[in-house]
Amino acid sequence: MVLDPLAAAKFVCETSGWNITSLSLQKILYFSHLAFLGENKGEPLFDENFEAWDFGPILRNVYIYTKNSGGNGNIIEESVFCNIENVEENNNNKKIRTLAYFTKHLAGLHPSTLVGWSHWDGGAWKKNYSKFYKSTIPDEDIRNEYSKVLCGQVQGGEKLKKTLLDSRKENCKSELILALDFSSIEKSQTAVDALKDKVNFFKVGME
Repeated sequence: MVLDPLAAAKFVCETSGWNITSLSLQKILYFSHLAFLGENKGEPLFDENFEAWDFGPILRNVYIYTKNSGGNGNIIEESVFCNIENVEENNNNKKIRTLAYFTKHLAGLHPSTLVGWSHWDGGAWKKNYSKFYKSTIPDEDIRNEYSKVLCGQVQGGEKLKKTLLDSRKENCKSELILALDFSSIEKSQTAVDALKDKVNFFKVGME
């Protein structure tokens, strides 16, 4: 199930403590989508395509809604999303984790840093941008950008590369379950102590 962009935008704003600009919001949504595409074999995060606007990849409905609801490019106020429902976490756990992760790691960065990451010459935005019209950015181009970031092709993008790699580790950790099929409590405890940073869930068996 893909996420509604407005509900996702509200989640990002809430998670950041409503201390986020419209530009940073769009960048966090974009890099969350980029990471999710790359980590999940091209599965999209949102039910709307990004478009190549002057200031980067944009979800049009989020831009229009925030602008018409009083957003002015400064810090987004809680009242902007007052009529938008919250994301259903139980149905979208993996997607919610992706949004939460990138909000945590990108919301505190200066918007110009995020712009630099989205505007590089080999990226999906650059490939599809035109000053004459706002074109759709195909998900395949965004997924290719994900691969290029991991290959270190983004100038000044080492922090972005590290953030993407750490996101992959978090996703792997959240999906691992270790069965504690040992003959004693002591052996089970040893396994938990050794692997607690790599495994989120432990299954206690009959033994």
